[in-house]
Amino acid sequence: MDAQAKKALFRAKLKESSQKRDKRIDSPLVR
Repeated sequence: MDAQAKKALFRAKLKESSQKRDKRIDSPLVR
């Protein structure tokens, strides 16, 4: 696995977790 692929994977994981966190914060506010 090269460094570029690792960076892409890491970034995708970060993006996914941040999106989940945003949804978790938004849902109680919306209700």
